Amino acid sequence: MTKAICIIVLCVSVSALAKITGPVRLGNSPFADTEISTNVAFSAWTEHMLAFEYELAFDGTPSNNVQVAFGTDADSDGVLSPEEERLVVGWDCGEWFVSSVPAGIRLAQVPAADDGPQSLRFSLRGFSDGRLGPLDIRDDGVPTFAALAAAPPAWLHDRSWNVCRLTARGVGTHASAFVVKATPDGTVFILR
Repeated sequence: MTKAICIIVLCVSVSALAKITGPVRLGNSPFADTEISTNVAFSAWTEHMLAFEYELAFDGTPSNNVQVAFGTDADSDGVLSPEEERLVVGWDCGEWFVSSVPAGIRLAQVPAADDGPQSLRFSLRGFSDGRLGPLDIRDDGVPTFAALAAAPPAWLHDRSWNVCRLTARGVGTHASAFVVKATPDGTVFILR
């Protein structure tokens, strides 16, 4: 595998002051399957969070996979195991996907560009009573997953989620940075 370096930066905003932890650097995958991953603890909800947002930005190819999985670390080992995954969003072999693991639902969308630089921005507004508000999903700035955005299902967000796992597979440089930031406007994940 060619060099695949992921930098994880955790940013937690408290009022007007931002607290940054990181970066955590991952080297080349030691495995023949080229997989590299890391787990990041976060809070999917506090009383001041009104949005759940993240962005995946990387070089996509017809054969690589870059994804982020969300869930609750039920056994408190700091790792989001496959059994703990609830939502997985990402790129797989040339297409975007959004997947509810427990429901067995996987939605796919053809990207705006076949390969090269890719960007998927996910923004979900919520209400303090737990109801989901408007959902905006954009592929390189263009709205995508229209049916999902029109009627966001409850499985797109859970207040109990406390860890996410970033995973990249395939040849080439997948990503250079993954940023997690909690603000009064919401939680933002950016993978660059």
